[in-house]
Amino acid sequence: MPEAKPRSDLHVRDLMTTEVFTLEQNQSVTEVDALMEAKEVHHIPVVEEEDGLLVGLVSARDVFANALLRAAGYGSRGAERLKQDLRIKEVMSTEVRSIDPGVSVVEAVKIMRESGIGCLPVVIHGKLIGMLTANDLLELIAQGD
Repeated sequence: MPEAKPRSDLHVRDLMTTEVFTLEQNQSVTEVDALMEAKEVHHIPVVEEEDGLLVGLVSARDVFANALLRAAGYGSRGAERLKQDLRIKEVMSTEVRSIDPGVSVVEAVKIMRESGIGCLPVVIHGKLIGMLTANDLLELIAQGD
């Protein structure tokens, strides 16, 4: 976590998570479910395999619609089969708001609040280098910084 600094001096790079779990757009929705559960995350950036460029973001909300399949009469096996066949590119958000690591945390919070989002992928020249999440911000507040 960041060193004690005045809030106005905190930047995204000071709080962002750099150990980011990513997926590629041709992987199955089943893999999203498994990674979210195993790593206890709610958002997973989707990157291009060749160059690591950010192409989308898949959230627990995006995947939630698949859980509704069970309630729609597909049954557990049918829903699981459908999730295995469904590709991430079919459920991910491609209009992703991202941020530069040099932006102030205050500005990042404003962007998140105004956009109604829980995370910001941190990129340099389109390449993912980290994530800033609402949990990162809550942890800062809990520390009393």
